[in-house]
Amino acid sequence: MKKIDMASSVLFSQLSSSIHDIGFIDNIPIDGVFFKKTIKDREYWYCKNVASQNRNIYIGSCSNDEINQRVADYKAIQESSMNIRKQNRIIVSSLKNLGFPAPDIKSGNILSAIADTGFFRLRGVLIGSFAFQTYQGILGVKLNNANMVTFDVDLAKFHSISVGIDDHIESIEKKLLLIDNSFKPIGMPLNDLPPVKFRNSEGFVVEFLTPNNSSNDYSGKPAKMPSLNMGATPLRFLDFLIHNPVNGIILHRSGIPVCVPSPDRYAIHKLIVAERRIIDSHQFDKRNKDLMQASQIIQAYDLNQMNEELAYTWIEAYDRGPTWKEILLKSFNKIDKDISDILKNSILEVAQNDDRNDIIECLNNSMSSLKIKGL
Repeated sequence: MKKIDMASSVLFSQLSSSIHDIGFIDNIPIDGVFFKKTIKDREYWYCKNVASQNRNIYIGSCSNDEINQRVADYKAIQESSMNIRKQNRIIVSSLKNLGFPAPDIKSGNILSAIADTGFFRLRGVLIGSFAFQTYQGILGVKLNNANMVTFDVDLAKFHSISVGIDDHIESIEKKLLLIDNSFKPIGMPLNDLPPVKFRNSEGFVVEFLTPNNSSNDYSGKPAKMPSLNMGATPLRFLDFLIHNPVNGIILHRSGIPVCVPSPDRYAIHKLIVAERRIIDSHQFDKRNKDLMQASQIIQAYDLNQMNEELAYTWIEAYDRGPTWKEILLKSFNKIDKDISDILKNSILEVAQNDDRNDIIECLNNSMSSLKIKGL
């Protein structure tokens, strides 16, 4: 594994900011008026559509410096948007030629359509292998393209956000049908709630997920997501993954602004998911992919000397309870020893500095136990 050259990293960073600038104005009507709204003691930016007095467009938190700056620069971005788009398209093409990951044309069109609905503006998160594609630029490290192949788009959102935001996205179904009229909505058995996914004739799936913070009794029972006009499948451990997401970009046409899990959370979550998979021929391949993606991110953090950040994320998951602890400890023997040692040593260093003797003792004891059992 090696770092991307500095010039390419700087180019990617500038492109990412520019793409999110354009994504910002794409969601705002030309005659829009910004205003602040207080919800549960927190201030949020909204935009009123003068042509439609009944529609308030959610922008984001007033505590987000990037959003505040874009609100302030809105007119300037709007006036130069045509030139910015042209420049972005050129840079996207250049980065793809340099080996930065990009989706195939149809997948890119699907992701673009989802972004156009306002899904990411309303704090939705792209997860799965398309999110992993964005990490090469974010981390500044060359990643293995073989671990990025996917035939589905996984999208996630907190149910509380979907209920609390006074806004909604455009119809995703209509957007998808414009790209491929073979897309069909798929619900869950014995439920009359809105669909939780769409599948086309080639088997490509767009699926909506939401964290299940309750018991497994809720698994398989879709949650209604008002801001999406959709249902979503509840999943355990998903809240950890999509907490405090980061901006990412998809290298397609002039660029697609998306929101993705922070890479450290993605890696730790993949270790958890891999450990929980029921192993059959299909799941075996998926588990290997989970572990390879997690391993590459762990290596990238080590290369960037960001081990402490990764260690604190692992400890956050460890502190969530005995089930999390058991899964995380077992996962060490599922990845290559060199990768496992990087993660383990990073955690031990942080634990020693923070007087977390419980973690030091548990980690050392569990490693000895696993070696004896041959796990």
